[in-house]
Amino acid sequence: AKIGALLCLIQLIDDLSNQWVYGAIGLWIFSALLSSLSSWLVHNAESLFSARLRRQVAQHLTRLPSKTLSRYGDNQLRRLVSEDINTLHHMVAHLPSEFVTFAIVPVMSITIMLNMAGPMALLTLLPGLIASLY
Repeated sequence: AKIGALLCLIQLIDDLSNQWVYGAIGLWIFSALLSSLSSWLVHNAESLFSARLRRQVAQHLTRLPSKTLSRYGDNQLRRLVSEDINTLHHMVAHLPSEFVTFAIVPVMSITIMLNMAGPMALLTLLPGLIASLY
């Protein structure tokens, strides 16, 4: 939707019409709604996953012999049940959206650029490519 909004702005340069402005605004609002919904869904799934994982770890710890548990300090067990599981939050909740942002959006942008302007459009990517080599 964000790429569609940018396409509307490109069309606005060619044809000064309110329809392109309204189209871009509508697509940006739609994009914001989709981003909010996807963030909520992923964070909700992550909270369910971490709660289930905490329960499983706690159940496993209750089945361990007391001699095995005595080898670990209270802080180590607390860290295992809470902090170590909390560190998974970023991978589970944020990695999918970061993958889309850093992989799919650039590929789609280059594809659209090639379809609109042809292979000569790749010349616009050369300064960034050269800068990344240094």
